[in-house]
Amino acid sequence: AALSCRFGGDEAETLLQQMRAGGDFRFTFRDRHGQAQDLSWSLAAFPAAWSDFVTEARRRDLMS
Repeated sequence: AALSCRFGGDEAETLLQQMRAGGDFRFTFRDRHGQAQDLSWSLAAFPAAWSDFVTEARRRDLMS
């Protein structure tokens, strides 16, 4: 089975707000083999990417 991570509702909005604030996104978890993982991504470019996403989604009438 494929692994996935989905957020919706208030949880998704909270996550997006934190990502737009910048900093780093740190994800700690145990993978499907039971090994601990500790991954980190810079969110420095996320605000610009989010702005582009919103612009394009509105242009394509995918969000109101």
